[in-house]
Amino acid sequence: MTRIVEKIKIVGVDCASCIYGIERRLSKVNGLISFKADYVSGEAVIEYDSDIVTLYDVVKAIRDAGYDVEKNHINLYVEIEDEERYYIENRLRRFPGVIDCRISPVSGSMRIFYNPYTLSYEDIKQYVKQLGIEFSDVVKELKLRFYDRRYMYLRLTSFVLALFSIVYHNLDVFGYRVFLWSYKDFILFSIATTVIILNIDIIIKGFKSIARLSPTMESLIALSSISSYIFSIFITLGFIGHFETFFEASSGVLGFVGFGKYIESRLRGKVTEAIDRLSELRRGMVRVVREGFIEEISVEKVLVGDIVEFKAGERILVDGVVVDGWGYVDESMFTGEPIPRFKTSEKRDPIFAGTILVSGYIRVRVTRASKDTVLTHIIEMVKEAQFTKPKVQIIADRIVGYMTWIVIALSIVTAIYWFFIHGDLEKAVLFPASVLAVACPCPLGIAIPMVYAIAAYKVASIGLVIKRGDIFERILSINTAIFDKTGTLTYGKPVVDKVIVVNNVDEKTLMSFVCSAEARSEHPIASSIIEYCKKNGYLYNDPSEYDHVPGLGIIAKVDGVEVVVGSERLVKEMNIEISNNMNDIIVNSRLNGYTTIFVGLNRTLSGLI
Repeated sequence: MTRIVEKIKIVGVDCASCIYGIERRLSKVNGLISFKADYVSGEAVIEYDSDIVTLYDVVKAIRDAGYDVEKNHINLYVEIEDEERYYIENRLRRFPGVIDCRISPVSGSMRIFYNPYTLSYEDIKQYVKQLGIEFSDVVKELKLRFYDRRYMYLRLTSFVLALFSIVYHNLDVFGYRVFLWSYKDFILFSIATTVIILNIDIIIKGFKSIARLSPTMESLIALSSISSYIFSIFITLGFIGHFETFFEASSGVLGFVGFGKYIESRLRGKVTEAIDRLSELRRGMVRVVREGFIEEISVEKVLVGDIVEFKAGERILVDGVVVDGWGYVDESMFTGEPIPRFKTSEKRDPIFAGTILVSGYIRVRVTRASKDTVLTHIIEMVKEAQFTKPKVQIIADRIVGYMTWIVIALSIVTAIYWFFIHGDLEKAVLFPASVLAVACPCPLGIAIPMVYAIAAYKVASIGLVIKRGDIFERILSINTAIFDKTGTLTYGKPVVDKVIVVNNVDEKTLMSFVCSAEARSEHPIASSIIEYCKKNGYLYNDPSEYDHVPGLGIIAKVDGVEVVVGSERLVKEMNIEISNNMNDIIVNSRLNGYTTIFVGLNRTLSGLI
């Protein structure tokens, strides 16, 4: 028995009954020796047998009771294979103080949650080093490698050489003996050596995984290719009988696997690229008003309470409220609505990072800055989805872990059988190498993560955000779907559907006046009206006078005619009368889902759009 005592802080407890509820849940955890807690401070001391239970199990029970524990986390970038993830995650969870460990199959990012009352940042790094895992604090390295041309050329070259060696070696089967055939073994040796050098990273990772007692696909490929390569060298040098060499098998396996790994990396790179594009929305410089002076600084240095100004066309990089000015803000990335929302200091309207100020000028008092904005939380939610494994992937990881050892055992049995029973050294090397290469469980370990990675990329590329990586598995059991209408079931772009004219005005005349008035507007509705005029060949000019009424519409003068275009409220404020018949048309239009634009000419209602 290994007794571990840890201090933790429980979040959400405020009475003795809370502690009682947690105790009831923890009583079902096998291996927990004692639990003592103070509901006033939330602090607790737990004692458990680490041979039976881990801190992960204890914290999971506390969460199941409806509470949580205070924790910190560290993000590291690790270069490990899919088959090793399950093994390494479990090993790290068994360390005292580690709450959870998740490794993203997409980005290679390892996220370790730990108890800050037991461990420090450096302790976690030391744990990872003990497992023999190489890591980096800079996750950005991953993206650079995916698109490194040198990496692509190395893999492509090894693939072409491998393909050539297989074709060259097998020409004799069809009765062809081409150039330098008498030097065939030397040529194939040179090609195999080159391919091994070009894919040396696969060989090294394979043997390192064996040293960690967690063999992977790379381990099987390394054993297969190196064993056949060394055996072929001994044959060529005359140390072992006169057998056929297997240099083409060594280069063929490595060349094809290496090129496959590159394609896999490219697919994963596209997933991380989609997330990076989302992250770019929160970076940049902003103008902060401090002590009467305007200072341009990085958004990461903005503090809560600062006043930040934004001009038309700029992306808003902070969350806050409008304290000065007004403007139209495109919030489509949050709401899906294409029509910009009118924001004004009079109402202290809220503003969110990632949106765009289409027109106007505003000053915003910051309520959430940098890493605490709504956009940041959405990005973190997308990243978190990478770490949630579907049940089928958890099962596959376990199977791959066992199957890899089984394949190695089978190859050893095969070698013993052919060498000791049949006395055939050639087959005792060739057949075990074939078992290692062919029976490799890599398709099972890679296929499922890759399918989910590609699905996540496709989802992100069309603007959908997923909270959990297992959503594709759970979606099969849904019986109700709730859709956001705009941009999902509709086009998400305003289009003029019909024009209703009254008071003896024809459509061509009415729309010529309207388009002339809207010619200076940048509003999406104005753009749709201009597009309608162009489509129907209605001519329009610049207005001689133009006045924008924030949140209501515009008042302009075109060829001496006063043109009012906007909402019902603007029309009424301009003392333009709306008849009962028109009211009925307006009500029916709204019931059918239309946005109705009112048009007045010389203080008379002349049409609806």
